[in-house]
Amino acid sequence: MEHELPYPDVTRKRKPSLVQKFFAQEWSFWFIGYSIGAVVAIVMVKAACPISLRLLGNWEFMMWYIVAILAATLPLGFVCTLFPGSILWYMLKEYVGRLNGAPYQVGDHIQIIAGKHAEAVTTVCEQSVGQDGGIVLLVKLDEEAERKFTHAFESREVMRV
Repeated sequence: MEHELPYPDVTRKRKPSLVQKFFAQEWSFWFIGYSIGAVVAIVMVKAACPISLRLLGNWEFMMWYIVAILAATLPLGFVCTLFPGSILWYMLKEYVGRLNGAPYQVGDHIQIIAGKHAEAVTTVCEQSVGQDGGIVLLVKLDEEAERKFTHAFESREVMRV
């Protein structure tokens, strides 16, 4: 009969997948929004100025074509991050949290995927509601992390061990 340890077994570390690592990063939200913005910019510039085979050889035209796409990507990326990116992010965040083992309960052993405490194996101490209405997990870490409030993680940032 296996006895449950009162503390996390640090030998049970798992290797997170690339998808888990990507969604655990803080910048992944902006990356998704600007990717949508870049696609919209390419479609808009292509609709405004269609390319023919004859124009592909004209380097000056192609340079301005690329400049137009890049110039359109900046504002469209910001707008797409705020609106369609937010909706897509919310759905993806919930899905990735489920892949990582959510919903978590107090006492569950988890591994932090990214950030300052990456690869740390710890225990869920408390659950709270975050600013966006999602569940935030407060975990056992050192006193400095609790003082600076860096011991709070979303379900996309941790995985069950």
